[in-house]
Amino acid sequence: MLKKTLILLLLSILSYTSISQEINSKQFLIMHNMLSCPDTVTFYFWQESDTLFARKIVHEFTPTREDDLKIMSFKQQYGDNVITGAKLFNGKNILYRIDTEKFIIKHDTLYKEIICNKLSVDSIKTLFGDSKSKTFNESEFQKNMEIISNNRSKRKIILFHPTLFEKENKYVTKNNSCSDTITLIKKWQKNDTTYYVISYSSDCSLYSTQKSFIIDDKYNFYAFDKKYLALDFAPQTIIKPFRPTFKLK
Repeated sequence: MLKKTLILLLLSILSYTSISQEINSKQFLIMHNMLSCPDTVTFYFWQESDTLFARKIVHEFTPTREDDLKIMSFKQQYGDNVITGAKLFNGKNILYRIDTEKFIIKHDTLYKEIICNKLSVDSIKTLFGDSKSKTFNESEFQKNMEIISNNRSKRKIILFHPTLFEKENKYVTKNNSCSDTITLIKKWQKNDTTYYVISYSSDCSLYSTQKSFIIDDKYNFYAFDKKYLALDFAPQTIIKPFRPTFKLK
């Protein structure tokens, strides 16, 4: 079943790019606090012009025994982008949602597009209110969500450049009400390749992002969010049962 799903994903990638691209597949270990050993899922990477694509896990759903309706809803909502992972002790399988993230490489600099709210914090609070007792019917909720969605924009934030951390290990930029912080956690060299552990956070009105990744000086990704780890990079890490993250040696 998993093999069939991955084949469908690969076919969807090929149709998505519309032109022939060199697609690199890489096995990633998935850390989970309910698994004695990591799960394994294939991630795909390819580049088109100045855009680097990474088709990877973007969301996990860990069902309980009583979550049959939620499982069905999750599968219906995301369709072919859902793959079935390892079986848990409760007899249910973890579900992973796969999607394509885009990164931009310009002048040896890696960027990522993120979503920003044009509405102020006060405006969004007015739409939904601060009181937990305030309720909405479905049409009211959808209308308010549409207002927020129509008032969002995308902007690029810098994630990496080999010279970004020459002076200090933290790089901060501000753009109107948004603040981005890129932090170098660790850097080392092995076999003429330099590796970087980087975290980034973006605070933009009510929308905030906190992520991390491991990358080399050739823009190859080896880990995302201390949770998704490339199998060929695993010897450089410490992995323990029932832990949601890994550690570097």
